[in-house]
Amino acid sequence: MLKNIIKASSVVLFLSSCGVFLPVKTPEIHTYQLEVVKHKELQTQCPANDSNAILQITYVRADAPYDTINMYYSDAPYKLDSYAVHQWVSLPPAMLTQAIQQRILLSCKYASVISVDFMTTAKYRLTNEVVNFKQIINKDTATFNMTVISHLVDNKTNQVIKSNTFDVELPVAPSPGGYIDGANQATGKFLDQLLVWLKQ
Repeated sequence: MLKNIIKASSVVLFLSSCGVFLPVKTPEIHTYQLEVVKHKELQTQCPANDSNAILQITYVRADAPYDTINMYYSDAPYKLDSYAVHQWVSLPPAMLTQAIQQRILLSCKYASVISVDFMTTAKYRLTNEVVNFKQIINKDTATFNMTVISHLVDNKTNQVIKSNTFDVELPVAPSPGGYIDGANQATGKFLDQLLVWLKQ
């Protein structure tokens, strides 16, 4: 009996020395944000103009799975994966909504730019839907692809004034860092194209 106890104790000590009973280390999660409008730019004051039009911006919608904090990439046809320890600090639709509102406000095209939370009469309404927001990896190269469908709506008649599909594709590094750089650059290019389209 004593011999069996000694053997069992020896096994426990051996396993302990091998780290079997040590707590499993949880991998650190890295979080990122879309930052296409700098704080310095937000201090810009618009000159006085004759426009009294108010633009209402609805919350950006995103098709699944781009309505989550996961960062998606594809390295084979019909395959979609997400980076395990890299994710957005907030939902992409929320960050895109804020970026769109800030960039259009800085364009000085409208007297005011508001969100749907404000109870006021806006002449126009802008809706945006993200249908593609991922990195495409092909061995040692990659691209970031972003597709957004936008509608400008007359709030009084609820009629669509015009619509457009924005497709942005940028070469990036085949890595999480490349994904983040691509997402921010693609968002910036989309906003530039959106402003040109709104002014037409």
